[in-house]
This record gives sequence, structure tokens and C-alpha cells, in this order.
Amino acid sequence: MARKLKRIPTDGAGGSFGDNPFSGLSTEGLPVGVSGSLSEVTVPVAAKKKRVVKMRREKAGRGGKEVTLLKDFENISAPEILDLLASLKKRLGTGGKMQGMVVEIQGDQRDAVEAFLVGKDFRVVRAGG
Repeated sequence: MARKLKRIPTDGAGGSFGDNPFSGLSTEGLPVGVSGSLSEVTVPVAAKKKRVVKMRREKAGRGGKEVTLLKDFENISAPEILDLLASLKKRLGTGGKMQGMVVEIQGDQRDAVEAFLVGKDFRVVRAGG
């Protein structure tokens, strides 16, 4: 014969399922200025992380043509990358496209791309030759 399992009620009628386990603790002995409520404690906000991108020049497999690649974007989403690509192409007067999460800019544009990205609060890491 199988054992019958005891079920825990989830409708709130059978106990203190949603009670705060720390509500019974006293604040006696705590340093001055510390209260018992967590809602009053302020946590310092972390500084905004600088967005990082890796940049390299490549010409392998492109018929000798050079391209500037931007990849490994940190703290930036795909729609933001597309907006960045559009403004880069307009600023440099060159073509480019996005394949996956890699941006390709036509030509060896490393210096101009780096200056543009630094102005947009990116940290550019140069890779390759």
C-alpha cells in the first residue's frame, strides 16, 4: 500500500506560508541608525558599466578587400547595434552590414571607428593586425 503524501496548502488558508521569517527578530544591539526594516536600508547604486567592443581588421576570404570588424559587444542589445551601425556608415561614408552579432565596415577604418566609439562611451579593444 502506497503512503499518502501530506500536501502543503498554497491558498493561504493553512498557515504562515508568506510570513517574513525575520519579523520576530529584535533590533537590540545593532549600531545606531540601523532599523529593523529592509525597505529603509539604502544600497549604493553601482556605477554604469562601460560598454566594451573588440575591433579588428580582416581581409581573409574577401578577395583581398579589407574590412573592419566589430564584435563581442558587451552590455548592448542587437537593436542598439543596428542603430550604431547606421550612424557609423553615415559618419564614415562607407558601407557595412551586420552578420549575427558581428558588424563589418568596408575598408580599414580602425582609427575613425575607434574615435567614433570612444565618443559614444565605448571601450575599444584592438585585436589582430
